Amino acid sequence: MCRLFALQSLVPVSAAFWVLEAPHALIQQSHCDSRGQANRDGWGIACYTGEAGRPSSPEVHRGSGAAYSDPEFAARAAAAGRIVLAHVRNASVGRVSQVNCHPFVFGSWAFAHNGNVPEFRRLEGRLLDELAPEYRAARRGETDSECLFLWLLHGWRQAGGGTLRDAEAWAAYLTEAFSRLERLCPPAQVENLKLTFVASDGVGLLAVRWGNSLYWANAAQVWQAGPQASGPCPEGVVVASEAITAGGWQELSERSMLTVTAELQVRLLRLPGRRGSVVGR
Repeated sequence: MCRLFALQSLVPVSAAFWVLEAPHALIQQSHCDSRGQANRDGWGIACYTGEAGRPSSPEVHRGSGAAYSDPEFAARAAAAGRIVLAHVRNASVGRVSQVNCHPFVFGSWAFAHNGNVPEFRRLEGRLLDELAPEYRAARRGETDSECLFLWLLHGWRQAGGGTLRDAEAWAAYLTEAFSRLERLCPPAQVENLKLTFVASDGVGLLAVRWGNSLYWANAAQVWQAGPQASGPCPEGVVVASEAITAGGWQELSERSMLTVTAELQVRLLRLPGRRGSVVGR
């Protein structure tokens, strides 16, 4: 599995502290994460610099090598953004190639996934057949993650979905979409369906924990709890697969989602469990 990071702030700030400088920064996780695994099959960074509250397309950079040995990763991670998504890949579906590196982008949306769809090649054609032509044409690689992103986004727009500010609508939509994926999976493989991801529409941030670890924190608290980095203390929210510093992080509950608005309002919602059972509220 991969490792990911996301940041939402009021004004553009550098993500270098969390991605490069902190004791367990993402670049360290690319070399060895908390499970003792390397995530060296590529990297990607999506950076939004537009005005807060207005959708904008991200600037995206990717590399097919290990983040810890690629100077381009460090250079891109130091750039300032109001919203930043970063990802280091441990390939499972799809070759090691730049086109298969997250985050994936469609319009103003960016998406980074830590998980897998079991027996994806058996389901791939069915999922792609449900996409409108412009969504199918947007696919560049072979991963289950990119296909999942386009399938989820297309379904949301088909359902008349709006912005990430409507957290309850997103929770209801994702509950139904994930339940459908569970029904499509072979019964013996449902437990292996891992759908943890972070995404942004250029205005807000969405983070979902479904099968793999995910943590979040107030950016200023994390900054103050760890070794001080250069620059001003940021005001924002950070999300990561693993706690990047020793203090200040909260673990998202399994089968839950977090949204962050442009004004940094945080909502936490539980998603129903398998077969309609409610995990919590």
